[in-house]
Amino acid sequence: MARAIASAGSRIYTFRISLAGSSPEIWRRFQVEDTMTLGELHYVLQIVMGWTNSHLHEFVIRKERFGTPDADDFDGSLVQDEDAVALRDVLTRKGSKCDYIYDFGDDWWHTVVLEGISRPGPDTRYPVCTEGEAACPPEDCGGLGGYYRMLAILQDPKHAEYESLIEWLGEGFDSQAFDVEETNAGLNQMGIWRALEEGDDGFAAWAQEASPAEYEGAVGRLLTLGAPTDRFDYMQLNIGPSHVPSLIGMATDMALHHASSDSAEVWAPVHAWRALGQLHAETAIEPLLSVLRLADEVDDDWASTDVPKVLCDIGPTAVPFATAFLRDPKNGPWARIAVTTFLSKCAQRHPESRHPCVAGLTTQLQQFEVNDVTLNAFLVSALVDLRAVESASAMERAFLAGTVDLSVQGDWEEVQIELGLLEKRKTPAPRHGWLLPDVPALRKVQDMLHPAPPVPPSKTRQKKTKQRKQQKQARKKNRRK
Repeated sequence: MARAIASAGSRIYTFRISLAGSSPEIWRRFQVEDTMTLGELHYVLQIVMGWTNSHLHEFVIRKERFGTPDADDFDGSLVQDEDAVALRDVLTRKGSKCDYIYDFGDDWWHTVVLEGISRPGPDTRYPVCTEGEAACPPEDCGGLGGYYRMLAILQDPKHAEYESLIEWLGEGFDSQAFDVEETNAGLNQMGIWRALEEGDDGFAAWAQEASPAEYEGAVGRLLTLGAPTDRFDYMQLNIGPSHVPSLIGMATDMALHHASSDSAEVWAPVHAWRALGQLHAETAIEPLLSVLRLADEVDDDWASTDVPKVLCDIGPTAVPFATAFLRDPKNGPWARIAVTTFLSKCAQRHPESRHPCVAGLTTQLQQFEVNDVTLNAFLVSALVDLRAVESASAMERAFLAGTVDLSVQGDWEEVQIELGLLEKRKTPAPRHGWLLPDVPALRKVQDMLHPAPPVPPSKTRQKKTKQRKQQKQARKKNRRK
């Protein structure tokens, strides 16, 4: 299920989806082929609206219900299989409507209207989003009523729940933000969404459907190398500067990233980006930064730990791109943490880059009130590694505000001792670090500071798929109560 030129004989449906009851209205306009199933439409709706596909859903068309069949459904009636029904079979004329319900706890109701039926456009890939307005509400915020209560609190910094809401929501939420280009970039990866639900078989099918580009010659050999070693010279494969475009394609090829964990192909992107590092390929900097999103999307430790090393191999040219990436709140916290690692290592390896690296880290730390607390901790850690005494005031303000995860680098007194600004502690050490209760965020910090032997990139995704299925089953049980 990938975006593609429309197939012969298909028609294009132009839909408008709106979140019922929203004011100002939250809506999107998009186009799909009429041969698409309702099951495929579900993934399109998730992406164009901005949801995360973390809850149950259902379509209602002329009082008939469509979704994932469940013989033990909560109200005793069977839901028809959404994957067995094409749009052209149930929405047949302009003005046809359906309801789309997402998350039976928060109950997000959407109205989907078929606005037009047309022939495919030349060279247009479908599905495609054409316009829309307003941001999608955050998941699990309590439905529309909870969302508007949240927006009211965000307008009142003195509200008792303001700080906790900011911590939960993260930085930079803009209720009016909507980006068509970003949405269509998400549609480019639509096949991954179904693979998330289907485990190993789903990944294999998606990888085959995605039809990765043909990699020939020296670059093609990377598909067969298997697990990488730390000191492999890719130049001995006769890889050179002329191969940089193909290497970039392989490094960012999502079909390879999510290949079977037992295959040699799953390691090809790692080999590709390491070869790019050996070639000092500056044109690969931005594509490699884009790969870091996998650190948040699928908890990909290979991306978060290996890509910063490769960027360091490429050199100080990557620093301005990395600092811009660090500033962008649209990038996930673990992707940004990976960039702090690069800036620290780059400054140590290339002393001439120390000033811009420290400046970039410090500037971001000065946003401590809106940063993720773990991001703040890794910014501090990177500055400590660089002995950045000149940034001490920014670090102190972040600690005094209580916005630094103490499990990473310790408290402010420990940092001062590390920087040589304090000889010994003045107060008892706070309880923090590895003795704290086992929580997901802390486990992530532990993994980054004390990494276990790496496993194939797709292994973590398979684990998350299992967790996701367990979560869906739990929601079904809750729904029946």
